[in-house]
Amino acid sequence: MRTYLNSRNYKCSEWCEQKPEGPWAACDVYFVRHKEKPKHANNEMIMETYIKLAINKLGTVILLISFHPPEDK
Repeated sequence: MRTYLNSRNYKCSEWCEQKPEGPWAACDVYFVRHKEKPKHANNEMIMETYIKLAINKLGTVILLISFHPPEDK
C-alpha cells in the first residue's frame, strides 16, 4: 500500500465520516485505478480504490478504504 501513497496518487484532503452518524475526521485521499469485473457485469470496468488516512483526537491513524467506479470529471 505504501507504493500508492505518493503525490501522483494524491487526490485531495476532505472530511470523512468514520462510521454512520459520525464522527468526522480530516482525511488525505489517495486513489488507484484498476480493471475489475463486478459480480453481475458482463465486462471489466475501470474501478477506483480510495485510500483515506486520518488521525483521530487520540493520535491514532485511521485507515478508510472504498471501492467504486471513477467519478466523472
